[in-house]
Amino acid sequence: MEPSVGEGCGRWLPRLSQVTVDDVTAVAQKYLDPDKLVTIVVGDLDKIEASLAGLGLGERQLLTPAL
Repeated sequence: MEPSVGEGCGRWLPRLSQVTVDDVTAVAQKYLDPDKLVTIVVGDLDKIEASLAGLGLGERQLLTPAL
């Protein structure tokens, strides 16, 4: 019989709680290339545009739904 999702979480959650910020930083530096990252923001542009300006996310491309 296969373990339930809850049983699986019970095994990996304690290990996950041992992961440090330094661990995550080391893996990110090894595998992520900042020049190839894409940030996607979804929301009402009129409400969020001002708060996005200072984030340094790079060039904005506005995609609108095709109706």
